[in-house]
Amino acid sequence: MKNSHFSTPHGLDNDDHYTTATDLALLTAYALQNPKFCEIVKTQSTTIYINNQAKSINNTNELLGHLQGVYGVKTGFTNKAGRCLVTSVKRGDLDIISVVLGADTKTIRTQDSIKVIEYAFNNFEMFNIKDRIDAAFEQWVGDEKYIQVIKGENEDPEFILGNIQFDEIPINKKEESEVEAKISYREVLTAPVAENQVVGEVAIMVDDNTLGKADILIKNEIDKKDMIDYVKELISMYKVIL
Repeated sequence: MKNSHFSTPHGLDNDDHYTTATDLALLTAYALQNPKFCEIVKTQSTTIYINNQAKSINNTNELLGHLQGVYGVKTGFTNKAGRCLVTSVKRGDLDIISVVLGADTKTIRTQDSIKVIEYAFNNFEMFNIKDRIDAAFEQWVGDEKYIQVIKGENEDPEFILGNIQFDEIPINKKEESEVEAKISYREVLTAPVAENQVVGEVAIMVDDNTLGKADILIKNEIDKKDMIDYVKELISMYKVIL
């Protein structure tokens, strides 16, 4: 949250108290990892007791219980900020956070939030990065791409994939047909080569934008040949000639 500064605990207007829609989305995504927070923000109404007197309190989020998939999060208002609403919505495997700030009225805040939410679900879908990376890697291995290991005991290394940051990522539905895998790797290595040494990467791209990537690693350590190895090679070559 690089564009936020909180100077008060209550959030009332102050020149040194500010944030952005992006930062509020980041903060919300983090807060939603807390089960108790999730339980609170998805509760439409509850009863509390003050001096043994029951009092009903209601959630001010006008979308909660009225728009498909909404499970939080928070309304807000100050004179300078206007009407604000951060909304979390999950439909199927797509989970989004919508942030609307500075609306003049509650009605406009509601309408704008619905427009943003419906736009997201109409135009985006989850894309499985891991499956596409795995498929590209298996094809690359199957094509017997040759990586030369100079002075190595093993000249035919095995490869594995490193970790992928995200298994899935939301993308625009129109871009799915434009997704492609690009593989880059070092064609020559010099022994010794360490186990899990990075020798390349598989990147899933749309135009020049990287959706996700994983390193290509050497599976096992490759030691450097010693004098005995070279002697054995000479003997083997001599036997072939004979």
